[in-house]
Amino acid sequence: MTLRKLYFAALAASVAAAVLSCKKDEEETVSLPYLTGTPRFSADRYVEAGSSHTFTAAETSNPTGASITYKWTVTRAGETVVDETTPEENGGRTFRYTFEGAEVKDTLCSFRVTCSASASGYSSTSFSADVTTVGEKSLAFEGDSQLAPGITESSFTDPRDSRTYRTVIADGLEWTAENIGFTGAGVTTGKALENSEAVSGLFGRFYKWSDASYICEGLGEGWRLPGVSDWNTLGEMFSDDQGQGETSLTEWSGVNGKLMTNVYFNNDEMWEYWPAVQITNESGFSVLPTGYATVLEKEFSGSADDIWTFSGFSQYAGFWTSSGYVQGQNPGEGDDSGSTKAYYVYMYEDDPDLKINYVDKNGFALPVRCVRNSQ
Repeated sequence: MTLRKLYFAALAASVAAAVLSCKKDEEETVSLPYLTGTPRFSADRYVEAGSSHTFTAAETSNPTGASITYKWTVTRAGETVVDETTPEENGGRTFRYTFEGAEVKDTLCSFRVTCSASASGYSSTSFSADVTTVGEKSLAFEGDSQLAPGITESSFTDPRDSRTYRTVIADGLEWTAENIGFTGAGVTTGKALENSEAVSGLFGRFYKWSDASYICEGLGEGWRLPGVSDWNTLGEMFSDDQGQGETSLTEWSGVNGKLMTNVYFNNDEMWEYWPAVQITNESGFSVLPTGYATVLEKEFSGSADDIWTFSGFSQYAGFWTSSGYVQGQNPGEGDDSGSTKAYYVYMYEDDPDLKINYVDKNGFALPVRCVRNSQ
């Protein structure tokens, strides 16, 4: 064989190898088709420790009719506690699990529930939801200072559901020292955080403004939703210029955390410390940073119900006032009950000021504290 023939033979072999290599690469990079749909399921963000919950995944399909297998996985702290195929109900789409609580003081038990769907010849698809267990020890108050002079503690029982609330009495006013958690009589009122009823007793509920007024008045015996003037009375006791004349809520500065409390939820500190502020809760008011909710009413959302979106948990605290917004007037000066907007007070975790703003009465939801004259 001549050198010329050897050259062409080698070249042909090289080209053939390259073609085979390209074909192999193409075969390896070909993506499998996807199943139609996602095994999505609903799950409460917070559940009672020891409670059992049933999850049903949405059905997935494929055009070839290949058999679909559903697999459920539950992990806790990164470790798998359940990993099994469940063919017993709805072809495996339904799964039941009991979320155990902590065996020791630490009540932080976070789980991730995942459902995956797979079929031969298709890429698998999955959906996950995070669930945290709560119990009696989930909310703990630590390091509170003694109450400031002139403040006393008491309690009051809601006649509608027999729930007892702590109260504090300051400067002729008695305030509920816990967020109201009344769920309604016959018709559900307000929403629990992240729509999880398990924390309604811990954090109270979020209400639109119209429900907030009804909630306080329903306590009876002179209870009402506090107006801007009521908040001013409380704030004057703790503002930096205490004793130097009247202080408007719009000018409050340096509250120094005295309306807040050093509180832990599942062993995580809810209010963080920052250099300018020390959390003391000398008022006994026990503000919790439960955040707020925006509400897209069903008339505008196209849904059967209003859409609630929760934000600001562990960073923000706010409360409704009874004072309507009047353009061109200071808060509380010209309360217009017919206004479509109302004032609320709020504070952030990294800002010592207690602030005030106004918002649409039906597009916002906040926790509620109630007040009445103590004399």
